Amino acid sequence: MKKLVFTSLLIFSFILNDLLSQQTVGLFLNESNAYNGYILFPTPSDKVYLIDNCGKLINEWQVSAIGYGTARLLSNGDLLKSIRVPETSFSAGGGAGKIERYSWEGMLLWEMEYNDEQKLFHHDFTTLPNGNILFIAWEQKSIEDCQEVGRTNIPDTGLWSETIVEIQPMGTDSFEIVWKWDMWDHLIQDVDNTLPNFGTIADNPYRLNVNINDQGNGGTDWLHFNAINYNEELDQIIVSSRELNEIFIIDHSTTTIEASSSTGGNANRGGDLLFRWGNPINFERGTEADQQLYGQHNAQWIPADYPGGGQILVFNNGAGIPDNTPYSSIVQLAPSLDNYNYNLLNNTFLPEVPSWEYKDNPPTLFYSSRISSTQRLPNGNTLINEGQDGRFFEVDPNGIKVWEYINPVGTFGPVEQTVSPNNNSVFTMRKYAPDYEGLSGRDLTSGDPIEINPYDYNCTTSATEIQILDDFQIINPVVNDLIIKTESQREYNVLIFDLVGNLLINQVCSSDASVDVSLLKSSIYILRIDNSVRKILILN
Repeated sequence: MKKLVFTSLLIFSFILNDLLSQQTVGLFLNESNAYNGYILFPTPSDKVYLIDNCGKLINEWQVSAIGYGTARLLSNGDLLKSIRVPETSFSAGGGAGKIERYSWEGMLLWEMEYNDEQKLFHHDFTTLPNGNILFIAWEQKSIEDCQEVGRTNIPDTGLWSETIVEIQPMGTDSFEIVWKWDMWDHLIQDVDNTLPNFGTIADNPYRLNVNINDQGNGGTDWLHFNAINYNEELDQIIVSSRELNEIFIIDHSTTTIEASSSTGGNANRGGDLLFRWGNPINFERGTEADQQLYGQHNAQWIPADYPGGGQILVFNNGAGIPDNTPYSSIVQLAPSLDNYNYNLLNNTFLPEVPSWEYKDNPPTLFYSSRISSTQRLPNGNTLINEGQDGRFFEVDPNGIKVWEYINPVGTFGPVEQTVSPNNNSVFTMRKYAPDYEGLSGRDLTSGDPIEINPYDYNCTTSATEIQILDDFQIINPVVNDLIIKTESQREYNVLIFDLVGNLLINQVCSSDASVDVSLLKSSIYILRIDNSVRKILILN
């Protein structure tokens, strides 16, 4: 009996050791209904990569500094990338200070710095149809500035408030500011009736209570915007405030002077907030029970001609959610729009609940407390970047995963397959359609996977067939039957274990074979064919 137990332990130990040395990065899933496109993502290293649906390299750019940031592929194929300047005026997560533009071939074409003792570009930017760039920037507000707007709790160094800046790039290293908005112009308070911004908070949802979150992030970075997006049809801007757990919409049709006031523009509200959503307690129109966003990122409009067009998509991180087991979700909103203004119900902006939401099952399997992004795709699928772990996956409208990839690049470059990167976080990523104009005329020949010593994927853009041995191939994930393809005529053993080592299926096969797994529930299992071990996903 002791010999039998010892032998069983040896077998399970061998399986476990093989499992631990299996796939850690790269492509895990590529179903036929995944949207066929090209995925652009910046990494913690000094490289930005463009890959295809099979995880194979299409192009790469080397930028001037390490740090993930934001990257965008422009309509002419150039790359625009945010860059972290080591010595900046403020020190907080998301600080950048610089934007660089590179040709498809990697030549630096233009660069700009927005960083001095009073201001700092940070986190995110977006481009406008005329080629201008919109970005968010911190701006220093002194103790005296804070006193003049009725701030009660003032840090020793004052506050970092938020601005939105539009620039027109010029030459190779310069720009002109052509429009600006400052949150400081749109504050309200109810503590000092001698100040011009005194009023009732609940009656003024279009302005921000300067004393809300007066302890946020140590008290200085009290708003912490982390995303910006532009709607050309409405000429409006959406931003995300992580510290306030809210998203805001602002009128871009104003002049800079109008943007500092409460009149002018298409909505005739100047630079006041047109819409806010996620945490109505901030304007005293709700309680903690009404809060729906938690540390969110990447708020954006869905393109008008996509499923859900005109609605808003948000990566809801779930940081601070009142639950012992936090989780992330993707939230889609359908605001009630009346011309250029947004409707309220009982002074709270609609909708009351999301029009669509994605959570994993169970929800805790999907969680990133910081960074992260999402994107609606033309076929109705939703691309998700679980940023903290560098995991990209795509779900169909029913929430079924159809594509999955783990970033193999850490701070010091690509890692070897079977090795987990020390830091592979990704702030934002984006998938571009094959007919995107920025890809027109470019060499889109697939290269090798980015990771070192990659597995030999036999992958097409419609399905993923993973080779596990020179003689054997399987299609993963598995539905009802495990299909094995081989040119070998010899007999071989097929064993399937659960993740704790229980043997569930033991079948002897020869040549091409089909193994019935229909009685197994949807989960991850360990497949062993002779001496090779592989994780498989069974979907039944």
